[in-house]
Amino acid sequence: MKRHEHTTLVWTVLIIGLVWAVYSATADLLVQVDRLRETLFICGNTWLIQSVI
Repeated sequence: MKRHEHTTLVWTVLIIGLVWAVYSATADLLVQVDRLRETLFICGNTWLIQSVI
């Protein structure tokens, strides 16, 4: 019984670690996408302004 509980604990920790890693990666990715969108937006606006002028 003791061994089974220990195994369950290990799996729980592994799953939490995995979920946290995925969450962190996703958060980083979203931040990068946001920055990229801002950069593209700024470049697009600059290009538009230059085209008009």
